Amino acid sequence: MKKLIAIALTVALISSVLGVSLASADDGGSNALGGVSVATTYVYTDTGWAETYTESQDCIANNGWAKDDWELTVNAFGFLTVNARDSFMVGDYFEIWIDGMKEYTTINPGCKTSNPHSEGNVTVWLDPGIHTIEIRDALDFVTCTGMCPAGYYITGVWEPVVEFTKEITGEVEAGDMDGRLEPGEDWEWTFEVNIKNLTDQTITVEKLHDRLGGDLEWHVIAWYSGLIGGMDEYTRGKTEKVFINFYDGFTLAPGQEEWLFSVTVSPDINTGTGNGKKAGHQEYTSTGEHCLNSGAWFGGYIGDEYIEASTNPVCVEVLEAD
Repeated sequence: MKKLIAIALTVALISSVLGVSLASADDGGSNALGGVSVATTYVYTDTGWAETYTESQDCIANNGWAKDDWELTVNAFGFLTVNARDSFMVGDYFEIWIDGMKEYTTINPGCKTSNPHSEGNVTVWLDPGIHTIEIRDALDFVTCTGMCPAGYYITGVWEPVVEFTKEITGEVEAGDMDGRLEPGEDWEWTFEVNIKNLTDQTITVEKLHDRLGGDLEWHVIAWYSGLIGGMDEYTRGKTEKVFINFYDGFTLAPGQEEWLFSVTVSPDINTGTGNGKKAGHQEYTSTGEHCLNSGAWFGGYIGDEYIEASTNPVCVEVLEAD
């Protein structure tokens, strides 16, 4: 479905598959695989995996779920393509589940027919983080007898597309200078947003925006004028949350990495309206985590495929006063 280049790296396994013979699976319901094999979670980081054999055992009681699953950790936004391919007796067909959601079902060939084996794939857009991939044989093992255990093959292709990150790059304390953010202190933070095209194709960014926490005011908003034409800034709601929209889309060449924009903010001075807070006091009057923004976001295209990505909020911890 996608035309990006998959990366093949090393594979780490939590445990190994034991006692599996591929000689005659699906041959009448007996354990044709030479013994029950150990359930395995295959663990990968920033890579797909070659075609891997798995099976459904005790198929009715386990509702067709494969004994194995996959865990993929990725550090960029990108496409994951998962392929399921039946083998041996025709009849099995498969649901592909990613992060607890059924994303695709391969074609039902019919029970023990002369049709081709069921095979299919689905491509999904993943955020950075840890993702789980599970497979379920959707065959009705009650009416289509003699098909368990069922053996089949799963392949995963990971195609990293873009890094889109936000981080604090500077902070200034205007309180008691003890290096601790405490209730009522005035601090100033600068965070910046960066982007990198990881592919051999051009990425077109059509929309880019960010929004600040309702208890913040901005001092400086700077952007890379070589890419971004300008910005609109406006507030909404009782807390006057600041919205920042950049306009005039831009393109990123293959491998291009750029700083996009930075924002300098501080807790604003409360007006005394709403929430029972006193006028003239800093908004950060309580301890705990406070987020400087809701996360930057962009939407655009790589080829004819629409993509979008968002960063996590940048948050700070307000500590008890010494």
